[in-house]
Amino acid sequence: MSVQKQFLNIVNKKPMEKKTDEKYTCPTCGSKVKNHPKNISAHEKTLKHQGKKPSKGTPSDDPKKIAERKRISEYRARRKAELGTKTYKEQQTKYKQTYRAKGKVKETSITEDEAKKQLTEIKGMEALPSVEKAKKVKLVLDAVETKTDDNQQAVIEKIVKAGKGSVTSTTVKTNLDRISNIYKYIFNKQWDYTTYEWLKNTDDVYEKVNDKYKGMSEKTRSNQFVSIAGILKFFPSYKKEYLLYSKLGSGIVDQLDKISKDNKLSNKQSTWLNWSQVEQVWSKLGDDNGGNTFIRALYAIYCFIPVRRVMDYQLLKIVRKDKLNEAKIKKLSKKFNYLFVNKNRKPVSMTIWNYKESARRSWAKKNGNYGQYIVDPLPERLSKVLHEYIIDEDLKGNDFVFGLDNNHQKHYSENAFSSLVSNNLFETFSDVHMTVNALRHSYASWYWDRLKTYNLKELFAFRMGSSQTEIQKTYYKLELTPDYKK
Repeated sequence: MSVQKQFLNIVNKKPMEKKTDEKYTCPTCGSKVKNHPKNISAHEKTLKHQGKKPSKGTPSDDPKKIAERKRISEYRARRKAELGTKTYKEQQTKYKQTYRAKGKVKETSITEDEAKKQLTEIKGMEALPSVEKAKKVKLVLDAVETKTDDNQQAVIEKIVKAGKGSVTSTTVKTNLDRISNIYKYIFNKQWDYTTYEWLKNTDDVYEKVNDKYKGMSEKTRSNQFVSIAGILKFFPSYKKEYLLYSKLGSGIVDQLDKISKDNKLSNKQSTWLNWSQVEQVWSKLGDDNGGNTFIRALYAIYCFIPVRRVMDYQLLKIVRKDKLNEAKIKKLSKKFNYLFVNKNRKPVSMTIWNYKESARRSWAKKNGNYGQYIVDPLPERLSKVLHEYIIDEDLKGNDFVFGLDNNHQKHYSENAFSSLVSNNLFETFSDVHMTVNALRHSYASWYWDRLKTYNLKELFAFRMGSSQTEIQKTYYKLELTPDYKK
């Protein structure tokens, strides 16, 4: 079937007929609800059905809910003061009408010619989205003022403070590092982290970013513009540039989203190993073949358990669990991740606090906690390999597991740590440049189709620090599945 016919089938597909509107009358309390098992079950849990009197709106005494009510109340009062009572009420009315109208889309049918036209428009879509979309981006109201003698850390602290919990120091550092790399590429010198005037030359910056990251993924280019916008939103005098860079970043992502996905590898990705081939690399890491305990530990941490991102293990520290009680463990900084070892320095468990911020927040909301990922107990196979490495390197408590060669109290940068995996490990022992991102694609593609239930896929996504949508849409590639035949 042609792509055009598939498109027509999807667009012209008729909705399912609505079920009867006949209501279910509860024999206990006489209430009428939708005649569906879920609705009936939900009704039977209500106070009315159970014969209990509902409370007169008594608010919960949960401290978290009290704080949330206070925050919402203060926000509404502030908005009302800014807009005026009349304008505020009109805005709320309009918002409610828009919210209620969501999903109420009229059924439409298009001709084959119209479908062909729409497909042509999608394929030829410009890289930038409409200006209207950029206007929806919410600006952070608190402004940041930098001084000429501010270093990177000082700027990070100011932005984090201005963000009031909306941004972490790790995210800010990543954004500043990306901007610094662009500055160095343009001017061939180190950026001072306090001057932003050069970013007003948007055409030149856009051209240089495309030039610097030529041949890399569209997502990589998008990240550069997103990072610039992520910093400029704290500087009101750069509002125009902030909106433009936001549009550039989101536009690339939107373009990728709108173009039909076929879950196939690009030409650049075509050399990637499938997971069976990744597993075969382990047999090549012996000392007699040039391997060592560090290389084996690096392989094990990524390949013996679901593949996490670079940051997760770049910031992994050793903690003597036998020397800390639960109270002290809870006070450990969430800026780092922790490998807990016993008195013999054998790893027993691991907790990942600091990983991709959007993913962590999403899992925090779903799990009702900070979003941390805990492996307890650590699989024996992984524990054994890490233990050999820790003893061989004589690592102590508070050392980074994969710290610098000459100082394990300091960690590698993300780029340098990523290079250890792609170059020192995989390119050396398999002749294939497998980045951490490539490993995530390979692992997800190999196991995804074996998971038959929503809950299993949800757990799998959590262990990878991802989401079901991201795995299905981004990581899953047909050529990396077990059943693929060339």
